[in-house]
Amino acid sequence: MGDGLKIDDALLRPMLHLVAHDLRNPLAALVTNLEFAQRVGVADADPDLAEALEDSVTACDVLRRIVANFDLIAKGGDNVVALHEVAVVSVVNDVVRRCQRRASQAEMRIDVVPAATPPAPLDKTLLALAVENLVANSIQHAPRKSRVEVLVTEAEGRATIAVRDGGAPVEENLRDLA
Repeated sequence: MGDGLKIDDALLRPMLHLVAHDLRNPLAALVTNLEFAQRVGVADADPDLAEALEDSVTACDVLRRIVANFDLIAKGGDNVVALHEVAVVSVVNDVVRRCQRRASQAEMRIDVVPAATPPAPLDKTLLALAVENLVANSIQHAPRKSRVEVLVTEAEGRATIAVRDGGAPVEENLRDLA
């Protein structure tokens, strides 16, 4: 009895995938109900209730991203990648639009510094999740009321996405891992 439960990747990954899958439905229901309450004006008479609804929608969005990352980890090397010609700047702009609510709550501004990048064969969903993780990290760790820049550059036929903010840099010994 004192040995504890032995869990390896072969058991953990499918379990994590099931947890992520099971979290998606109640999370979607929460977002739908919160956004419905916002649309019908439930909080119109009470600014505190309006703010609470907005904070709740934002928290659900953070949870959605966390669940998506769990699912990606769960799939490991078995992740099916769907390559399509994707406009990189367009994906970055879509992600930044989705992150504006969180940025506004932190009194931050997110700017995209775009470059003309040719369409690239990418998995749009995975690219969007990667960019959202970068932007969310900046929103979480950069100083309030600061600016986050998402730079899209192209050189030698390769698009690069970088996120710059006023937060502390990743420690030198952790950069390769990051």
